[in-house]
Order: sequence, then C-alpha cells, then structure tokens
Amino acid sequence: MRDLYAGYAGETAGGLGWDVGLVYYTYPGADDIDDYPELYGGVTYKWLELKQWYSNDLGGTDQDGWYTEANGTFELPAGLGLGVHVGYNYGDAFDKTEYMDYSIGVTYT
Repeated sequence: MRDLYAGYAGETAGGLGWDVGLVYYTYPGADDIDDYPELYGGVTYKWLELKQWYSNDLGGTDQDGWYTEANGTFELPAGLGLGVHVGYNYGDAFDKTEYMDYSIGVTYT
C-alpha cells in the first residue's frame, strides 16, 4: 500500500488551527481492492481536534463513506500525556457495518 497525500494547514493568532487535504490510497498488485481518494478537513483548539473524512468511492466500491473523529490530548505531570479518541464510520459503504471506535492512551516524553 502506498498513500499519496496533499494538504494545507494553518493557525489563527487566537490558536484556532485548521487542516484540509486529500489522501489517495493505492494498492499496487492487489486484486481485491481498488485505489481510491479521501478528502478531510479538521479544526483544532487547545487540547481538542475535530476531523471529518469523506470518500465518494471508499475502497473502490463506488459507495460513499464518512468518518467523523474527535481527539483530545492532555499534558500530565512527570512528562506524561493522555490521549483520547472517538470516531464513527457511516455512509453507503457502511450500511451493514457502521461502527464506533475509541481509544485512551498514555504517552511519555
């Protein structure tokens, strides 16, 4: 698998960040999945990130797919950090398999 991507990001003087882009997923030599594009857009502010993903041809199925995610990062004492994530897949490509994912993790710097 090779992912090709391009994007543009910035931040306001008040700390509101944004990021938009395109990822093109390629699967050289794979017969069971086609290459496909996915657009994304997101905003960040302090510890919170919200991001929306969309493909009009998810996995080469000619069906749309959406993924909405929220992420939080928090500094803890002693070089530790806490990361939380929740996401949700939906759209025509997920009619029978819509699902939510989540994670909680600790990091050390």
